[in-house]
Amino acid sequence: GNMLILAVLGFVPPRDGLFRRASPDHTLAAAFAIVATALAAVLVFTRSPAVLGGVPPGTLGLLATFLLGSSVVYRQGRWAHGQAPPPSGADAPPAQHPRGAWRRPAAEFAVAAAVLLLVAPTFAHSAADLAESTGVGQTVFGTLVVGLATSLPEIVTCVAALRMGAPDLAVGNLFGSNLFNTVMFVPMELAHPGASLFAAASPEHGLTALLAIILMALGSASVAFRAERRVAMAEPGAVLMLVTYVAGVLLLVQRSAGG
Repeated sequence: GNMLILAVLGFVPPRDGLFRRASPDHTLAAAFAIVATALAAVLVFTRSPAVLGGVPPGTLGLLATFLLGSSVVYRQGRWAHGQAPPPSGADAPPAQHPRGAWRRPAAEFAVAAAVLLLVAPTFAHSAADLAESTGVGQTVFGTLVVGLATSLPEIVTCVAALRMGAPDLAVGNLFGSNLFNTVMFVPMELAHPGASLFAAASPEHGLTALLAIILMALGSASVAFRAERRVAMAEPGAVLMLVTYVAGVLLLVQRSAGG
């Protein structure tokens, strides 16, 4: 879902080079997200039932990848920021913020997070009921409908970031979210003790992971390539990612229907 958002952002005005203006440092976060997603795909395909302290060893590998990736990305960000010249010259004083300015946004963030926590169980139950009543199947429904619905806050955040002229915030949000999502398997495994979720997961989820890897690789390549030309008033990378996403979804639906 996040890579679909990234592709769509290439069509959202102002179309003045989303990937070209984004920092190449985002490819680092994308690389760790690809590694973590690939590991998740391996766990789905191998379907190993082994658990260690209630958590499969492979899931601990996902946690280790997340922690290592977060540390490396953070260090790279600090190094890059330290090398960049001050926006107003070498002697420009650091920006001053009023004391306590963080309190209001922190309170707003806490309220928004609390609302999400309250509505999440109802959302999960209604999604399961819809998947069963429509006959679509939980794999396809979870990948398409639930994945898109849970990405709505990210869509709003990314569009707002582009409007503010902050493409790094939008791109970093999406690649970083993909990396963070892989660590969510740890609390899920703890909430489902005694057996590995990957052992019970449908093989189609492995296909979804592979599609995500391809899309992240395309997005990362688009940031690194920094193409100047556009196709149909859109980023070339965005067009390719959108076509790949649609093809992958059609394949996933076909396999689900045939299975």
